[in-house]
Amino acid sequence: MKIEDLKEEYLYNCENGKRLSRNSLRSYRFVLQQFLEWAALREKNEIESITPGDVREYLAWLNGRYAPAAARHHFTCISTFFSYACECEYLEMSPFLQVRAHIRSPRRLPRSITRGDLQKLLDTARKQLQEEYDEIIKDSSKSADGEGPGASAENSSDHTEVPSGTAAENSCSQAEGPAGIRTSADRVEADLPELMSHSQILERSDFQQNSKYLRNILNTCRSSLLLELLLRTGLRIQELCDVRMRDLDPACETVLILGKG
Repeated sequence: MKIEDLKEEYLYNCENGKRLSRNSLRSYRFVLQQFLEWAALREKNEIESITPGDVREYLAWLNGRYAPAAARHHFTCISTFFSYACECEYLEMSPFLQVRAHIRSPRRLPRSITRGDLQKLLDTARKQLQEEYDEIIKDSSKSADGEGPGASAENSSDHTEVPSGTAAENSCSQAEGPAGIRTSADRVEADLPELMSHSQILERSDFQQNSKYLRNILNTCRSSLLLELLLRTGLRIQELCDVRMRDLDPACETVLILGKG
């Protein structure tokens, strides 16, 4: 059987049988394509034509082309691919079982971010958020006095001034939690609900009047939230990117994460 045909069958099984993630499928496809091209240069287009000697040559090629971790990943993927061929009875025995491969990686201590750099990241996000918030409060004050772009004779009478002690002032005076991070118990109560959809935010009149500043502050809030969630929970980047509104539970203050473990 041709390696190209078996490759597509194997990837279909990985997607629909094993239900592998998109990233895993993308990685498998790349590794299989690399092996297919390597075999084609040696006129090894049939799965039955691969011998233990070819496996040793392939291993040497990997070691000369990739770092140890990447070489081990390629070798393991192709070995699994040949095991699948045996399960489907395209081969009697995998040539990879007849080769003992040792790819040693240098032992290195894991690198972690220092507390100082971590605090700098959080402080920068909070500083940007505070600047955007101050800007929108400043613009709202001008609109209330008839100076801003959102002010007019028609809507100035309907404008309600922000009383003292509300979000504008409390945001600077509320208590902070461990490491200078505000906790949920210190959250400022505003006239906005705790959770709004994107369309609900866009429909608000105050958003339309100050869309420039509000868009900035929403983007900054999002970036700051993603950063703190990433640092506090240790999520993988892809797990964080896959979080959706339906995964949030404000009542229990939890978020559902679908990942590897």
